[in-house]
Amino acid sequence: MSSRISQLFSESAYCTKQGLSIQKGFIALNLWRSVTIEPLRDRILIGVGGIAVSAGAYLPWLKTNPKLPLDAEIPTIYIPGMNVGFEAFDFALLGLIGLVLVFRGSSRKRLQSVVTLLTGVGTVLFCGLYLSGSLTGFTATFVPAFGWCLTVLGGVSLTVAGVLQHFRGGAPDLKERTE
Repeated sequence: MSSRISQLFSESAYCTKQGLSIQKGFIALNLWRSVTIEPLRDRILIGVGGIAVSAGAYLPWLKTNPKLPLDAEIPTIYIPGMNVGFEAFDFALLGLIGLVLVFRGSSRKRLQSVVTLLTGVGTVLFCGLYLSGSLTGFTATFVPAFGWCLTVLGGVSLTVAGVLQHFRGGAPDLKERTE
């Protein structure tokens, strides 16, 4: 990267000598921005996804089905995810979000996109598997609460960000390797 910047500095100095008005700092700044700053859309999707999964992991995932008849028997059991707070599976979800944040600092765009995509898909699949129990589901005794919905939204946001990065992000790695 530094050799590329120095190459541009020398090219811009050559252009200045030839009578073209190109600022050295401007070229270097634009090159630096194009390499390090992701598109705003990606940053928003990853930020929203990370915050939604983190907040959703904290909030309750289950509530009693409000459409149950008044005389329905509700079992007195505790399923992880019924209370507010971090417990059991929440740490796995927070670990995945931490993994995405760690790989954001990597210079390998393809790796960033794959980690983001797999984290999003894994979060959505985990939320789906969570509701596969006999007492949980959309029409069961215990239905998804706001925390579950927020976590699914965050997983979908991360999945979309990963897919967009993957199809757009592979090109810079290939360009850097060939130059």
